[in-house]
Amino acid sequence: MENGYGMMSNQTMTADLIVVGGGIVGLSAAFEAARQGMKVVLLERQQFAGGTTCAAAGMLAPSAEAFIHPSLSLLAWDSLELYQPWVEELWELTGIDPELRLRGVFVPEIEASSANSSRISRREPDLTPINLHKRWLDRSRLANLHIQVGKEVIGGAFYENEGHISPIKLSEALLEGARRLGASCYEHEEVREFIVRDKRISGVKTASKTFLAEHVLLCSGLENEHLARTIGLRMPHYAVKGELLVLRLQTALESVVYGEGVYIVPKSQQRVYIGATSFNHQYDHHVSAGSIVQLLEQACRYLPELRTAAWEQAWAGLRPCTPDQRPYLGPVHELPGLWVASGHYRNGILLAPATASSMIDWIRTGSMPWSYLKDFGLERVNQYAIEMTQ
Repeated sequence: MENGYGMMSNQTMTADLIVVGGGIVGLSAAFEAARQGMKVVLLERQQFAGGTTCAAAGMLAPSAEAFIHPSLSLLAWDSLELYQPWVEELWELTGIDPELRLRGVFVPEIEASSANSSRISRREPDLTPINLHKRWLDRSRLANLHIQVGKEVIGGAFYENEGHISPIKLSEALLEGARRLGASCYEHEEVREFIVRDKRISGVKTASKTFLAEHVLLCSGLENEHLARTIGLRMPHYAVKGELLVLRLQTALESVVYGEGVYIVPKSQQRVYIGATSFNHQYDHHVSAGSIVQLLEQACRYLPELRTAAWEQAWAGLRPCTPDQRPYLGPVHELPGLWVASGHYRNGILLAPATASSMIDWIRTGSMPWSYLKDFGLERVNQYAIEMTQ
């Protein structure tokens, strides 16, 4: 026996739930399941948080993201509301500070630009939460936030309840928290095959081990499409490559600045993350000189002090996106026992708490916890196929 898990042989383990994929969504689901008393196995084919998660800026800004679909907006707001107690529990359990900083998001407006004015109004979510605190800041009031904006900026909207978190620190805390609560977590353990018994998913096989469980939750991003095909399911994803750069300022920036085509996210030790480009259906991790120039020009338009910042590094990540840019969340009705939480595009960090909480509640109780989750079901994939043939 190991951590209370049944060992049927040296190579077979039994559990309540198998989570496939060790990015931010999989780590969150494994932690939440262990927190709710489930026996959990977490499998990652490479390194935990080594893909999209480690390339993210960690922005928590549902207002600035301006989600078009109302259910996606609701999921984002529910997730932001869960973050504070979630992180406090993680910190107390593990001693790791995920560096949650809800110190506001500033959305600047450029002078004499009707296009930007309409952009600001579109950033208002259709379903505004009661606790949303938005105020307009002119140039004089921006100084109080230590935001020295460019001469074209006349002011902007400030959302004081939003902010950012460290994806790396959060991932470390989730992994340590899941382990402390009894989860068994494996790196470099690639799922090769699903175990199907009586038309039901009952486990998975890797190169060296067999894992049996009542439920299997797919959280492996772009890899989910490949895994789904092995059992005859359609789960379309595509990659959206995003490039991001890191500078170090001479003075600390407190709030996120989310401009047109660029965001600037403060981090510890006076670093700022500047992102991000978007290239659909690109699967490489190269950072182009042109992208760096573009991001710097846009960022310096809003914050001229960035011109004197010290260069540190740049990288690219691949965001897993679905055809309608909404994640897949819920059961796979064709194969009982199989669940999916995948395709979070550029919002995996923001949506992680709500995704984990809702999915584990759903798996444990059999009931959809929030009615709007019906809009994230995998069955809508067939609707895409019908529409494309019409």
